[in-house]
Amino acid sequence: AMHAGRHAEWSDLLADSLGTVLALLFLNLGQSGYRRLTAATAALLLAGPTAHAQPTADAPDLIRARHTIEALAAPAMHGRGYVQQGEHVAAAYLRGRLQALSLKPLAPDYTQSFTLDVNTFPGEASLQLSRSRWPQFGKQYTLQVGRDFIAAPNSAGSSEGIYQPVCYLDSATLTTPARLAYFLQFTHHPCIVIVADHYAQQPTHQPAIVSARLDSAAAVISVVPKLTASLAPQQSPTVQLQVLPNSLFNFTPNSLASTAAIAGRVRLDAQLIHDYQTQNLAAVARGRTQPDSFVVVTAHYDHLGMMGKNTYFPGANDNASGVALLLELAAHYARPENQPACSVAFLLFGAEEAGLLGSSYFVQH
Repeated sequence: AMHAGRHAEWSDLLADSLGTVLALLFLNLGQSGYRRLTAATAALLLAGPTAHAQPTADAPDLIRARHTIEALAAPAMHGRGYVQQGEHVAAAYLRGRLQALSLKPLAPDYTQSFTLDVNTFPGEASLQLSRSRWPQFGKQYTLQVGRDFIAAPNSAGSSEGIYQPVCYLDSATLTTPARLAYFLQFTHHPCIVIVADHYAQQPTHQPAIVSARLDSAAAVISVVPKLTASLAPQQSPTVQLQVLPNSLFNFTPNSLASTAAIAGRVRLDAQLIHDYQTQNLAAVARGRTQPDSFVVVTAHYDHLGMMGKNTYFPGANDNASGVALLLELAAHYARPENQPACSVAFLLFGAEEAGLLGSSYFVQH
């Protein structure tokens, strides 16, 4: 079964949502009544579409917009990322939508291709922890990828699996000589290091020898307040995970009452792909009186894809919702009676999650 993973970087989601609303509020190409239309639409967006919203002759079809979001966020899109070519599936769907509107392509078949390097997690992704050094005698606690933990974007993989004792690094370890000495003695041998707080996760707070031990650890697991997935163009030499706080990480030194895990098992399939070919999509509604002047409406259609073979990031609000409203604007201006005075270009960017690569490539080319 497919599971939806968390993704909650509020600033990114807010920017995408406000960009959609502002496009509707301020795109005024001289047609009477359109300012009132867009203000009303923005109010509906901020309130959320209802099942009873019915389109009028000039209004965006919010039911169709919701269906667009559902289609783009569906499991069949594989999170619109780079595992199972999810972004290609999404691009094919969107290309068909542009063609159905009879918009003119700005590139052959609406497509501007480019390449990128991207680290992906296409196969196994599992994390188990135990309060016993000998797992056959202790209970195994299985954490779910996408809900309890994620891979760091540049994580290496270990598909054959890692089973090692756990050692903890926190601010007290870095500031207490006796605990630091114990940490250095413990990590002289292979182990999984759980970095338990924000202070210890800062490289500037880590002595060089601690950084070296982290680089040589079997795996590094950082405890974070929320899971925010992203993408990276390179791969580190170490398996790196991020986990939400859990009683399994409540380490108390020299305490028989400690509930912390003391052993862990990690399996992670990571694949760094070089020169992966992806694309932007570009179409235009030609202007009536000023066809060489352009208003540009943009949205990125890619998302974070999959993490493991059974977990995907839907990306409904990052940025399927923006794409849906772009398509509604495109449908409005594609109608002969709504032909704008100047041309309106509709750009659907790829590889935004990888660092605004699609929009940068478009500007440069």
